[in-house]
Amino acid sequence: MLLNKTPILDLGFVAPLEFSGGGRLLQDLQDSYFKTKTNIKLLKIASATLIIKCPLFVQLNLQQNGLDIVATPSDNIEAYIPDVSMIDGDSLENKQEISKYIKMTTEALLLNQKAMTMDGSSNFTAQLLTPISVYNEIIITGQLEKWVNYLNQKNLPKEIQIYQNAISKLLESEWKNIEKIKKILK
Repeated sequence: MLLNKTPILDLGFVAPLEFSGGGRLLQDLQDSYFKTKTNIKLLKIASATLIIKCPLFVQLNLQQNGLDIVATPSDNIEAYIPDVSMIDGDSLENKQEISKYIKMTTEALLLNQKAMTMDGSSNFTAQLLTPISVYNEIIITGQLEKWVNYLNQKNLPKEIQIYQNAISKLLESEWKNIEKIKKILK
């Protein structure tokens, strides 16, 4: 189904599902009715729907921008474990220790979730200890204006910036003037 997956982090991806109100349509409407004055309300006509596999912390960031999210069911529990290059620290040794600790702690929390379910606990109860690094596959849609607001966020953690950049490239493939739109909505 998804032919154009862009791999992200260790297990994630971003893939287009559908674009509507493409760049050419918006430009034609702009030229026909508004000439040189950019009408940002036209951005409400355009929308993008993507499928994204991301850690929960990325999903929460996406939700803050009014994008609509549909979670997809999954029995496979996977979590993002940052490699040493993604960890801030004052020495390589400290970064390696932090990475090792994150990996051990995450694996223990995921094991607890599986064990609780096997012991008869409800899925909700079992998920109470789930770390925010657990991957979810989501279908996410929104007006171009909301996507641009998401792209205009600053000072985000590296992992979220990586998703932000991949989404920006996907949207730019449909709307060539996305950088101009980002500046207008700042």
